[in-house]
Amino acid sequence: MKRSVEYRVVAWAESGLLCKILAVFAQLDLPAPALSVEIDGQEMCLCIRTCLTDAELQCVYRKIGAFVGVTSLEMVDAYLYLVEGLSN
Repeated sequence: MKRSVEYRVVAWAESGLLCKILAVFAQLDLPAPALSVEIDGQEMCLCIRTCLTDAELQCVYRKIGAFVGVTSLEMVDAYLYLVEGLSN
C-alpha cells in the first residue's frame, strides 16, 4: 500500500547536493509530483511530496539522510500535513 508523505530537508545550499537529493528519486524511478526549494544564504529547504510504499519511503529517507550537508530531515504524513493546514 502506498502512503502520501512530505519530506522536509534542510541542507547546505549547494547545487551538487540538490542534484544528489533529486537523483535519489530519479534513480529509483519514483515520482515526486510536488517539489519546492527555498534558499536562504548558505541553507536550503526542500519540501518534496510523493506517494510511495513503506519500503520505498524508508529507502529514500536513508539515502537522503546519509548525504553530507543534510542537516535536518523529516518525513511527515501528508494526511497530517493537510489536517494541520486546515486547523490554521
